[in-house]
Amino acid sequence: MALSGTDCNDVLTEIESYIDREVDGVRFEEIEVHLKRCPPCLERADFRMKLKEIVAAKCCSETVPQELADRIRALISAQGDD
Repeated sequence: MALSGTDCNDVLTEIESYIDREVDGVRFEEIEVHLKRCPPCLERADFRMKLKEIVAAKCCSETVPQELADRIRALISAQGDD
């Protein structure tokens, strides 16, 4: 579905970067517009944001080792490919 000129696959590929605000301002806005118009993508983004909040609340350390963050992102990405 390409409701905002941005493809769902593109949005879902970049959703972690969007949540972490690691995409540039223009791309952030494009993804945000898409999420406002695409309930399935918004639902997935909300789930990932809530999951991130839960993990952050349950972890004792303020920082996550980069290797762990990379592994989690890879697993989430692979799950989205199913």
